[in-house]
Amino acid sequence: MKDQEKKYYLIKSGETWTVSRSGDLSQDNVERVAVNLSSGVITLTALPPNTQGLGNFSKNEWPCYKGLVFNPAVRAFRRADSYSLCKSEFTKNIDNPLTMAGGAVTAIIGVVRSLVAIDQEKILAIAESSGLIEMVEQDRQVATGAEYHALFAAATTPG
Repeated sequence: MKDQEKKYYLIKSGETWTVSRSGDLSQDNVERVAVNLSSGVITLTALPPNTQGLGNFSKNEWPCYKGLVFNPAVRAFRRADSYSLCKSEFTKNIDNPLTMAGGAVTAIIGVVRSLVAIDQEKILAIAESSGLIEMVEQDRQVATGAEYHALFAAATTPG
């Protein structure tokens, strides 16, 4: 099985998460992850803010702005087909005193800046409790079987 990747939607209802093969990302209770069927690696598909020079992306730190932000490059958003990392429940606030001071200054003009990181532990916990792991395993078996049948059908014997 080559590096096949599938997308899954995690949907929150109350405090419970369930997995689905479809979802509407414009809804605040919907998250989307991609899973590599070969390796099992789970990746959050939310888009990072386009804020060059404002975060330490190599350290998984992303600046998010809320309030009167007119620049669409840094605005948090949700659309049916994509959403911003700044609107994901799978992030955690990692502000430190320096970034909090900068946030206080921007709050004066009606904009709140926070520094967030992807919460990998939360994603893994929800992947397990939502049924995502089981659904991925089913899809992995289907993909493996399909690959086997395709290889078998293409096989030839020497003359």
